[in-house]
Amino acid sequence: MSARVAFAGFVACALACQSGMLGGHREVSGVWRLVGIKNDAVGVPGSFASLEGAFDAAKRTGFVEVKLGSAETGNPARDENIRAHFFEALKFPVARFEVSGLPAPETLPAPGASGRFELAGTLALHGASLPLKVSARVWRDAQNHLHVQDAAPIVLSAHELGMDAQLAALKAVCGHESLSGAIPVEVDLAFAPVALD
Repeated sequence: MSARVAFAGFVACALACQSGMLGGHREVSGVWRLVGIKNDAVGVPGSFASLEGAFDAAKRTGFVEVKLGSAETGNPARDENIRAHFFEALKFPVARFEVSGLPAPETLPAPGASGRFELAGTLALHGASLPLKVSARVWRDAQNHLHVQDAAPIVLSAHELGMDAQLAALKAVCGHESLSGAIPVEVDLAFAPVALD
């Protein structure tokens, strides 16, 4: 199971996911990692313990979502500050990325080959919806696992998500005025076949 997403700036995410056969419904599970950046250089690695989602090749739609209250950096006090003051996880428990217009199964590369695709979707986080387009490299390995990796980082911002006040609150409670509101995102997904009931 591996799909990685890295957020540099304030948050760096990595997500790991697995899903099903090319022509059917795909369920997703895995990890979404984060790295907070302070003092313009110091990274604080962490992760979200939950990732859920599904992919339906017939409908060409899918989603992944993470429970924001599962954020962990290895420091319980910092974890609680991120959950409570930045994500406000009790009020906004999940971040969700929905994708539509996925490539039709017959257009995907053969095993050993790769191709480039434009993926479009909407990120819902903290009550805001942000449309995103991702230029992605897609390939299949020898086990017929489908891999999707962004061609360039996606740069989000706390401001565009309406989270300036939450970033200011986190800076105040943590004492790190240098926390960045810029959020470059890198996506690296692996989809493995699963059995359907």
